[in-house]
Amino acid sequence: MNSATLDITGLAEKIAGSPTIPMVPKPSDLAMHRRQKLRIRNRIEELRNEAWRLFRPLPAVETFFSSLAPVRLLDGSNQSGKSLLALMELVRAVCGVDPWGKYPKTNGRAIVVAYDGDHIADPIWSKLTREGEFFLIRDPKIGRMRAVRPDPSNARQLDPYDVEHESEWVPAPPLLPPRMIRDVSWEDRGKRIPRTVELTTGWMILFRSSRGTPPQGRQIHLALADEELNNCRGWVSELIPRLIRFGGKFIWSATPLGGGPELYELHEKAISGDSNVESFTLYLDDNPYITQEQKQLMLDLLVDPEERSVRYYGEYAIVGRKAYPGYDPMGIHGIEPFNVADHWCRIGVLDPGTQRLACIFGAIDPEERQRYLYDGFEMRQANAERWAQEVAYRAMGRPFDSFVIDMRAGRQRGLVGLMTTAEQYFLALEKAGVEVQRYGPLAGFFPGSDDMASREQALRGWLTVRGAGPFAGEPVLKVVKGILPELDRQIKLATTRPVSGKRVAREEGLLQCVEYWAAANLGYQRPRSKRPASANIPEFLLRPPKQQRGTRLANSIEIG
Repeated sequence: MNSATLDITGLAEKIAGSPTIPMVPKPSDLAMHRRQKLRIRNRIEELRNEAWRLFRPLPAVETFFSSLAPVRLLDGSNQSGKSLLALMELVRAVCGVDPWGKYPKTNGRAIVVAYDGDHIADPIWSKLTREGEFFLIRDPKIGRMRAVRPDPSNARQLDPYDVEHESEWVPAPPLLPPRMIRDVSWEDRGKRIPRTVELTTGWMILFRSSRGTPPQGRQIHLALADEELNNCRGWVSELIPRLIRFGGKFIWSATPLGGGPELYELHEKAISGDSNVESFTLYLDDNPYITQEQKQLMLDLLVDPEERSVRYYGEYAIVGRKAYPGYDPMGIHGIEPFNVADHWCRIGVLDPGTQRLACIFGAIDPEERQRYLYDGFEMRQANAERWAQEVAYRAMGRPFDSFVIDMRAGRQRGLVGLMTTAEQYFLALEKAGVEVQRYGPLAGFFPGSDDMASREQALRGWLTVRGAGPFAGEPVLKVVKGILPELDRQIKLATTRPVSGKRVAREEGLLQCVEYWAAANLGYQRPRSKRPASANIPEFLLRPPKQQRGTRLANSIEIG
């Protein structure tokens, strides 16, 4: 019999059945058996005490783990436990122990994205692999370890027994059990920045800095973004399609200070009832593991009101800095689709751009009750000719009263001696057969103000509900509901910087068109049956071709 696998029960039976031949085990065998039992007992205790088994979330966010939404957000205060929840979800997935079956038990792929390599090293990798992300205590009733827990009668305080026996607390094991790690390849071993981690379950975890390029073509089961990302829109736009094939999940844990407009947009989807996005907000006040003295100290040290509202109270910074906070496209500023009457005057507004051109169409009724934004479009890789053709298609033979253009862009010249941008675009309108009845001083266009402060003030005036006069109770601007979702998004996300008050630079061409229109403040003019006299036509359109600036070059290239 192999002494390493000595069966004590069988040995006793043999001794009882053979009294004349006693078989007494050697002392060394019994000692080895006791050591084996002790090792097995300790191993079982280690497995029982693994972090993923004992961790219990705060009652306010218990449903985070059971949610089946494709996108889940963890937002709120600093030190409220957002990252711990997100990383515990990651651990359950890659270890094949998710109790709700959201992920494959083996051979899955996860990606963790943080701002840079330093953020991957600490806090993410350190939280996954070090002890003490939460604490354990031996429960006197069951005789086993459990997590230090909130008071069942008051979730904002700890269990009185746990507080009384704080000296018995021990650090919980690492969130990611070392036994599950098969191999680690390092981005920078010295700095403890992992790149790829292979688990014994066959799962792979990719760690990536958001300052790099989003991975192309890889299908993933779980994507985790932590806090602020560089190029948020690029990463979110790339990660979410990678989840579709396997029904994967996207989790983003962030304080609303650095998540950017993309985090806020997803948050807005969640609170609007979109079943694809769920938002779980954690507050420092609800965290019983932080003492009241520590909470008060943080509150006292955050002297800036905005920092306090975001970092302590978990409010979205973008809300407090909105340029147009009252804009309600489905409410007071919205109007159901309608046909613009022939006797209303129509106005086009253009923000030219090679990469992304924006154009809107507005109408004014004879009483000037409101300004109606009824159509518009964006165009990538555009030129004057393509834009004019699109305008002609949407005009359907009806005249425009006038056009407004970004003044700064309109005055620019592509090459020395060539026509200005305004001249190129207005000439393209003429060639496309678009009739314009009122000409402005900038090559036929009315100039859109380059003074951002005055433009914003003008648009705020249009959005403000009038308190007196024949049109009291209504704003000046009405937008056809759902006609330009991108415009609604741009207005909603238009924010100013905390100190300077200047607008945060983003792609917002449609919004700028509305601002140009408001600042120009063109009034109603009844459409005429005939074009205006030639004396009103811009001078550059009347010049013989040989006298136009840049004629030789202009005739050899495409307009725009």
